[in-house]
Amino acid sequence: MVKEVSSAGCYTSCFEKCAGTMSNSIAQQLDQSLFRKFPAQIKTELAASAITRRFKTDAAIYSVGDTSDGLYGVLEGCVRLTGTDLDGKLFIYGTMRPGWWFGEASTLDGDIRAQNAVAAEDCRITMIPRPVLMKVLEREPKLYQFFIDILCRRLRRAGEVVEEAAFLNTNLRLANALMRIHKDRKKH
Repeated sequence: MVKEVSSAGCYTSCFEKCAGTMSNSIAQQLDQSLFRKFPAQIKTELAASAITRRFKTDAAIYSVGDTSDGLYGVLEGCVRLTGTDLDGKLFIYGTMRPGWWFGEASTLDGDIRAQNAVAAEDCRITMIPRPVLMKVLEREPKLYQFFIDILCRRLRRAGEVVEEAAFLNTNLRLANALMRIHKDRKKH
């Protein structure tokens, strides 16, 4: 089913809802990283509720302060997660590429978004609605472990970035950032 959407930066006719069958790219997305060890029936259930949208370069996917509507995964393209200070200085938390999921913290705790998600290039994003994901996790609480793992990895990475900012000069921080990007690309 396709719904017309008139949000800025989004292609028209950009919502695609999977009606009971997994599209290849959503199936692949659910078979990678975060959801790879979930039972097949749960992946099918999540895929059936997934909503896919296309965003043009620099279009906002969500912004700081937005209510959490769900967990996002990159199917095509690249998403930049950012924050800004009062002077408008940009901080890039990271970039998400195909196979990666983002927005998990506010999806799990129901709090508002703490960062901006912006299309770094034309991209296709899938979103699993929060109510659907929470129902699955309530029914299968052992699946929370997969989210704990990803949150711990991201917390560890954030600690590394803070330490680098405190102790390393700009050249070494840049070298470390490039090494992380290289490692991340090799993983996916």
